[in-house]
Amino acid sequence: MRYFLLMFIVGLFLVSVLVTPSFADQCHIIDEKVAKIVSGYLREGMRIVEYCEPCQDKKSPQVETIQTLNIFESKFHSGEWFVSINNSTRDIAYIFVDIDSRKFMNLGRFSGCGPHDVSTFLPNHLIFFPREAPAPAPNQEYQNTYMQKHVYFEPLRRIPDERARQYVEHLKQWLEDTYPALKNTFIFPDFNIYVRYCGTVNAFSDPNITLCNELIAELYNANLTHALKWTFLHELGHTLLRLWDYPLWDNEDAADEFATVFLFMWGGESGKNIAKWAAYEFRTQSPHLLEYIQKIFVNARHSFSVQRARNIEYWINNEEELKRRWLRIFVPHLQTIVLRKMLESPASWVDTALVERELKNR
Repeated sequence: MRYFLLMFIVGLFLVSVLVTPSFADQCHIIDEKVAKIVSGYLREGMRIVEYCEPCQDKKSPQVETIQTLNIFESKFHSGEWFVSINNSTRDIAYIFVDIDSRKFMNLGRFSGCGPHDVSTFLPNHLIFFPREAPAPAPNQEYQNTYMQKHVYFEPLRRIPDERARQYVEHLKQWLEDTYPALKNTFIFPDFNIYVRYCGTVNAFSDPNITLCNELIAELYNANLTHALKWTFLHELGHTLLRLWDYPLWDNEDAADEFATVFLFMWGGESGKNIAKWAAYEFRTQSPHLLEYIQKIFVNARHSFSVQRARNIEYWINNEEELKRRWLRIFVPHLQTIVLRKMLESPASWVDTALVERELKNR
């Protein structure tokens, strides 16, 4: 009797286990087709969140960056594949990937591994982001430094070595020198430049320019420190065209064109090299699957990287025409002293009649 009672209890336990949904290991083991989709999408440097949504974890999920990535087939069972991120195998049903500025998409749903009870996108309120930089207090030091220089820095929390420290100091000095140089060249309402933590790898204009510390760190780690100048000039294009009330201020291709012509007109040989580098980098990036995802889900406004490369290469090969075209935009907003210098020894692309007319009207 005791034996049958024990077997009955065990049977009830097994039934309860079998009929209760199990949230563990939904897509821990994947097939080759899913593995190929994941390998074509994930890459080092991406940001992810690991969160078991059906488990209703109480702990706030943290954002982590992919440092190491390995997608491999089991040595013991053919056809069984695993995804290892940062030296730990993961269940991709619970991996959400940052596809554009705090929008995290479920990797399991995207790859087609068939997870259940998980959202396509993770609600942002679940994610812990690094704090944003507070506005500087309106004290005397703020008035003397921030208001005059229009550049505000939130220090990097970790500087790994002396080379990184020198890079950060160079960037700070370059931005502090750049703003007054811009004021000596162009006429525009004041704006501010922020270097701060944003919770995303990005830069943007509103029309104040923000360079995110996350972006600075990522470019440094990828040995692409020179890319920051291109990024800044791209955002500067958005800012100045907006302050000058031009209709294409929010067009990404127009901002790329601004950055290119600015480098041609005021950057010297090093400026031209930066433009050539940008074309090369955009071409070698192109086109990662992430770009297609952004186009579908988040209305990404940048052209595909390969098209940005083609654009810059075209502008490089048509430098004179590009300068002549943009001179008509720049002339009404150039400082008088700059216009006069243009007439002292005019370059082939300078429309002297246009410059003289502007000077006469001032």
